[in-house]
Amino acid sequence: MNRTVFSAFWNYGCRIFTAAALTLCLIQVLFATDEMVIEPLCFALLFPCALCISAAGMLFRSERISAGMRLLSHFAIVTFGVYLFVFWPTGVLASGRSALVLTCVYLLLYAAIMIIWAAIRNAMRRSRA
Repeated sequence: MNRTVFSAFWNYGCRIFTAAALTLCLIQVLFATDEMVIEPLCFALLFPCALCISAAGMLFRSERISAGMRLLSHFAIVTFGVYLFVFWPTGVLASGRSALVLTCVYLLLYAAIMIIWAAIRNAMRRSRA
């Protein structure tokens, strides 16, 4: 990996982490009464998760791989990062029902974001042509 690619990877990862950290801090401020909503370990594991999402995004923008394979690999890497660094440390996967609900919410959120992204990209391509 050359220096430019690593720099972009690190830069995107830091941006994703900053956005996620600010969102979690806002949730903490809005919904916490006396206890912590976000555990410190989960907060710290956001950074490796952000790096996984950054790597998936860079792979998704690559033109060397077919579009279907890019989408599949993006989904696999993002899902791996979210499950390994967000869901698993919280212990939510140990309970059956809430794990199923959380997985469904994650899949719907991922699908919604990708559909919105595709619609915006399609609209931008049409406006250029």
